[in-house]
Amino acid sequence: MDTNKIKALMTSLESGSLLKASEILGYTSSGLTHMMNSLEEEFQIPLLKRSSSGVRATPECQRILPYLNKIIKDESDLINELSLIRLKKTKIIRLAMFSSTSRNMVPQIIKDYSTKHNDVTFQVLVGGKEEIRHWLINGDADAAICSEIAGDKFNFYPFKRDEYFAVVPKDSRFSNLKSLTFYDLKDETFIISTYGTDYNFQKDMVQLGLVPQKREMPIDDPAIVAMVSCGLGIGILSALMFEGCDSDVKLIPLNPKVDRILGMCTYGREKLDPYLKELLSLSYKLFDTDQEFK
Repeated sequence: MDTNKIKALMTSLESGSLLKASEILGYTSSGLTHMMNSLEEEFQIPLLKRSSSGVRATPECQRILPYLNKIIKDESDLINELSLIRLKKTKIIRLAMFSSTSRNMVPQIIKDYSTKHNDVTFQVLVGGKEEIRHWLINGDADAAICSEIAGDKFNFYPFKRDEYFAVVPKDSRFSNLKSLTFYDLKDETFIISTYGTDYNFQKDMVQLGLVPQKREMPIDDPAIVAMVSCGLGIGILSALMFEGCDSDVKLIPLNPKVDRILGMCTYGREKLDPYLKELLSLSYKLFDTDQEFK
């Protein structure tokens, strides 16, 4: 039995669309359809009910979902245990995160945690919000350092605010302003990553009756900063996204102020296990989390 096919089935059901699932998993749409047809042939029952609005589980599929989830979990546990044996460790924490948190927040968390627990090793997964959601649901990650993920089975433990800024060239006509509104920026070209972001400022602009001019590319935060410094447009990035980027730009606060809340996210866990509970406690301490989040 190919567990990759089972994981693909789970992702298809979670996303409600074969097309969206294929994008998350990196398959072609036809390739994923072939995998689902192959799995139905192997099980000799229909698994997906297809319609113009997407896909959902058939009654037969709903009956076996608990067993399929167990197969995926058992495989993941086996892989982890083999890794622990090879590394002579007793515990692996699989931690998913954004690119920005992997550069600036998580290294210190892992360093401080590993200093106290040399029997624990970390497996790091870096991706966008949809990828993190997929990893948590499929059991590929134990927890994530990210912003809150919507869903009944997701738990979120916030510990840090991260403010958004307009990123402009230092010689920009805005460089001496203390803050910027989207009305100020209505004629500017925004450099946007196709990987997505927590803050959909374009929606805010449209609500103000403004049509954002944009240049969309599959680039990360440092690349956006580099392009801004060359005068190719402006960016909307958080302080954490910008941290560590050495470039000739200036950050100007947005008016009204916008921020995102970062923390630890888990899926399907009523309580944190002792390892994750201590990781969260350490995060509170590192980022001097106030009572608002505790």
